[in-house]
Amino acid sequence: MLELLASYEVRSVVGLFDNDRAGAEQFNGLGSSHGFSDGEDLLHRRHTKGYVHAHLLPVPDERRDFAPDQIAYRMLELEHYYSDEVLQANGVADAPTYPGAKVFQIKDSQKTAFAEAAKTLNAAGFTNFSPLFIRLLKIVGIPPVGASEGAT
Repeated sequence: MLELLASYEVRSVVGLFDNDRAGAEQFNGLGSSHGFSDGEDLLHRRHTKGYVHAHLLPVPDERRDFAPDQIAYRMLELEHYYSDEVLQANGVADAPTYPGAKVFQIKDSQKTAFAEAAKTLNAAGFTNFSPLFIRLLKIVGIPPVGASEGAT
């Protein structure tokens, strides 16, 4: 889809990929044969025609265990940006991958209901999203609110 969008889109488009096995493999498949080149860093690719970007979810510090170096063991999904308390209260957090582990999957069967419930969360529920939003704004060339000129 991103490759197709690059042929006609004149607005910024960012394809956001979960940092799980499937997402990382798809992101890594976006190479020069698909018109993509390196971007800002290892989490970003830019289409050579300009406005289309691909971005792999950055890993929040508290979720490091969800995205080890080996792609086959990665499990970080966008929903993992919410706190454990929010995920558990909404029945989205699955059991730990093994007893005593911090790592857990997101229940696919609950994602739609959670997306609806997330609309009612206050701003504190989205605290972990700030670094992601700042990165996305930078990629598309929009300064974050409150940023002074010349700030990076």
